[in-house]
Amino acid sequence: MIQKQVIYLLVLIIIGNTITVDTTVHCDCSELRSQDCQFSKYCYWNDNYCQSYPNKCAIFTTQSQCTPSLTNYLCKWDDNSCVSHLYKCEEFSSSSDCPCYWNLDNECAEFKGCSSYDENNCPASQGCVYKISECQAEDYIDCSDQTLATCSGKQGMFSACAVNNDNECDSYSLFSECSDLNNFKTKCVEFGCKFENNECQKIVCEDLSIENCSSVNVDTETKMLCAVQQQKCVEAQNTNHLNIDSCYMSTNGNYKWIGSCVQCESLVYSILLTYFSLFLVVYL
Repeated sequence: MIQKQVIYLLVLIIIGNTITVDTTVHCDCSELRSQDCQFSKYCYWNDNYCQSYPNKCAIFTTQSQCTPSLTNYLCKWDDNSCVSHLYKCEEFSSSSDCPCYWNLDNECAEFKGCSSYDENNCPASQGCVYKISECQAEDYIDCSDQTLATCSGKQGMFSACAVNNDNECDSYSLFSECSDLNNFKTKCVEFGCKFENNECQKIVCEDLSIENCSSVNVDTETKMLCAVQQQKCVEAQNTNHLNIDSCYMSTNGNYKWIGSCVQCESLVYSILLTYFSLFLVVYL
């Protein structure tokens, strides 16, 4: 947690006086008043106090809400309540529910190799492709060997081919940041970035319309708030443009309303997201 706070502080220093929020944390429930408490999916209002749920799955109050898929495979309905549960692949009996890989033996299990799957369950995420009536390992190509007409396909599990700004077939990462795509104008736009001054750049507040002037991404975990000033969308220097209805939600639960929109003193991890990330690492 300390290391994360240091990184977040560095981001704030670089950005300056703009308002940024960390999308992986939220206000401690004990700080929230009634309005914000009801907005929060992590808290509930009880005896004139905002309290944390005794377990994070308790936010789902009916059996129809407490299903594996709707709770990111973190919760289970047991004895008329929704409780935390760390699922294993073999607990699932149908391909539609299976969060792992559904194989030819009609089992939900960890990945066994491309040949173990049919057409409907051939996992592209593991570099598999269904062709010639079977699921098999994808044939990767060397982008530099391709012509402009054949410049498509993948060079590896996480890289693909595209025509670059020099009109050559080149490889790019499927997980590229905007700055990684300076030589791929077309891909730059496809990745939700903008191509300007011969560079692939992140979208900034000034690029947004007045109707969509809310926030822009700084990185995968940080957002910068935007505000309308003089009929333009600009970087927010404060939270004065937010009100009792928008303060908590617009700041991803980092701020609270106490007559004005102020940052919470204590921010805690959004635990459902943390558990889901752990699940992906362990099982997928």
